[in-house]
Amino acid sequence: IEVIDPNAPVMLRTVGDLPYLNYGLGTDRLGGSKIGHITEGILLEAVGKVGNQYKVRLSKNRTAYIPASCVEVQPAGTLPAQSLVGSWSVRGGKEADVVRVSLTERLPFATFHQLDPARVVVDIFGAVANTSWLTQYPETKNAIKSVDYEQVEEDIFRVVITLDHNAHWGHSVRYEGNSLIIRVKAAPKASLRGLHVAIDAGHGGPYKGAVGVAGVEEKDVNLDLAHMLREALEKRGAKVTMTRTEDVNVDMSDRVLMLRKADPNMMISIHCNAGGSPLKPLGTSTYYRHPGFQPLSTAVLKRVLELDMNNFGNIGSFNFILNSPYEYPNMLLETLFISAPAEEARLVDPKFRRDLIDRVVKGMEDYLKEYAK
Repeated sequence: IEVIDPNAPVMLRTVGDLPYLNYGLGTDRLGGSKIGHITEGILLEAVGKVGNQYKVRLSKNRTAYIPASCVEVQPAGTLPAQSLVGSWSVRGGKEADVVRVSLTERLPFATFHQLDPARVVVDIFGAVANTSWLTQYPETKNAIKSVDYEQVEEDIFRVVITLDHNAHWGHSVRYEGNSLIIRVKAAPKASLRGLHVAIDAGHGGPYKGAVGVAGVEEKDVNLDLAHMLREALEKRGAKVTMTRTEDVNVDMSDRVLMLRKADPNMMISIHCNAGGSPLKPLGTSTYYRHPGFQPLSTAVLKRVLELDMNNFGNIGSFNFILNSPYEYPNMLLETLFISAPAEEARLVDPKFRRDLIDRVVKGMEDYLKEYAK
């Protein structure tokens, strides 16, 4: 453990495509619990180092951890960053509205969902309100109902965006120069026709995933189901992006970047579960990270359970990297426990696979009917 002298601060600047902040040093097979991804070029003050993790100060009362691979040490004498918040603007667009917040330095931030009413919240650390006006242009209001701010602590400036609909359809937070750009997506039409859906087939290549007693490999089941889902969606007029289309390994970070570039309306990752007693079928489950995306996983699980499977649950706050993006509603489906012979047998049954994909599609349609426009 290395403690850094507060009288000689060590300043860091984020680098790379996917820098991220962790709450602490805890870890499991999915990695440490993440505050979220941030962007390159953000100035951070290091207050300590444990192994390959820097402890950084976000504000007077809040710290976080960031891997050394995500930052570059700045020259001695670099001072901690603070900024007054300058002018604001909100512009509308056909698919998204954009909030622009002017700063004098790229500061760290964290974003999260609020529900009832649906809101996007962005905390900017090291920022102090100095805002006299907020310019809203006439074409605004496709996604945003109102924008406000709050100085929640002396060095935490909070942006509060109330949505014009009752569901979260994705938002991104990026910097352009020193301006923080918050892009909030409007609700799509309540139809799969014209919708852009991303499908992730878990594992691949040398990474087999779980293997059943009869030797069935998870990676193969995932890929076949992903192709079946693609075909079903395309028949209904949807546009589909897949993170892999054959038996290859695609790095998880590359999948995130691929999906960020594709910018889908929603994403589903397909897996098979494993564990527990092989003699006890445990059933199916869905997973989500952010509360605003729970309705998608709930709708799919409800339909899949029509196939007479045990309900293993709808699990939230899931720390899987493909569930970390806020840019689009996303979920993970654990179809069945491939480690249980009875469920492995169902997974290789062509009729069951067809029925499963039919229920997934119906769940997606239910979600659109309830929450799209």
